[in-house]
Order: sequence, then C-alpha cells, then structure tokens
Amino acid sequence: MLIQEALVRYLTSHEKLRPLVGDRVYYMHLPQGPKLPAITFFLVDGSSVECQQGQVGLCDARYQFDCWGSTITEASWAAIELRKAMDLVHVDLNGVSVTSNHISSQDDYEDQSRISRKIMEFQIIHSEEVD
Repeated sequence: MLIQEALVRYLTSHEKLRPLVGDRVYYMHLPQGPKLPAITFFLVDGSSVECQQGQVGLCDARYQFDCWGSTITEASWAAIELRKAMDLVHVDLNGVSVTSNHISSQDDYEDQSRISRKIMEFQIIHSEEVD
C-alpha cells in the first residue's frame, strides 16, 4: 500500500477526526465546491534512507497538511485533531509503518474562494518497498 493511501485510510477512520471531516481527506487537491471542513496533503520533500548495503526500506519525508474550513475556527478545530492524530505517533497503517512529528503551523485565507486554511507540516518516516 502506498503511504498516501495509508494516510487517507488512517485519517478518515480516526475517532476524533471522523466526526469533523468524515471522508473528506484528499491527496494533493481539494475538489471543486468542497464540503468543509476538509483536509488535503501532499509530499513536500522526501528521500529514501540508505546504508552501505543500499536502501533499507525507509523514507524520510516532509508532508504539508492543509485543514480547510469556512472559518479559521473550523479549520483550526480540524488542525487540532489532525495534530493529535499525527504528532509523535508510531503506527502500522495496513502494512506501512509510520512515525510522525509536527514541524510547523500557520494560518491562511484564500481570498478568491473565501476559505480559511490551517497549514501544518509533519516529518513522516515510513516504510517503503525496496526493489
């Protein structure tokens, strides 16, 4: 399973996030005319961990998560629960081992769409298939 699929499954089934965002967790893009609140995420940077013998089956990556809401308060509640779900966790997500920690947060407002957003970055170290 890809890390993106594992994260969507984990977040949409998380007991504290599910009541807020339901199944509205998307990789890369928010759909047109979205129901809010919602979460999107994407890979910012990542590299495979290697040793002298080659790849060890781990990736050290940085992901950006955007919590979207009709108000900054709505986006912030989703962000609070996202951080609780992701910060300092070590979980097995359907065969993908994930360790995560929060790096940074900031607020944003999209003037054109009139949607508020809480931007959060996490370092995620996860298992990956090795050739």
